[in-house]
Amino acid sequence: MENFLLNDDAIKKYADYQNRGYLQDALTECFEAVIKNNDQNAHDQLIALWKAAELDKISLASVRTQYNTISKKVKKKNGEIDPLGLTVKDGLLANVVPRSRQSKVNQFNKPQGPYQKELNTVQRVS
Repeated sequence: MENFLLNDDAIKKYADYQNRGYLQDALTECFEAVIKNNDQNAHDQLIALWKAAELDKISLASVRTQYNTISKKVKKKNGEIDPLGLTVKDGLLANVVPRSRQSKVNQFNKPQGPYQKELNTVQRVS
């Protein structure tokens, strides 16, 4: 099991709005693991951080922005053209549907990349 910068001990610290600057490296590492390798541990850490940030509106807004921008950057680095960012919806990572692309992507987040099919099938672990 790989030990990520984003782990159970760090989630409370990173979920705090004041510490959002430290979060970028941890999110980049986790998104690379999820996007390249469909890593379940990284996926779980991203979901756990989201849940921790949900307790505070300002923190969640910051985390949502970072998930969107960092996931787009990682997808673009991996060759995807005009990538959609990722967010958490119903306990799973899902593509963000920008308002300007409502006609291109339906409300059910059809797969957009080679790994998105696997992302949509990852089940929430209770």
